[in-house]
Amino acid sequence: KRPDYDEWKDLPENQEQVEKIEATFPLKTYTYEDEEDDY
Repeated sequence: KRPDYDEWKDLPENQEQVEKIEATFPLKTYTYEDEEDDY
């Protein structure tokens, strides 16, 4: 099971990585197999 991205990206220590990730691809492409959320 993948970690919950919403929880992970809210952690202050992850903000720098989050910026890099979100600059690389739109968040809409980040989906789980068992759920579909509109980010």
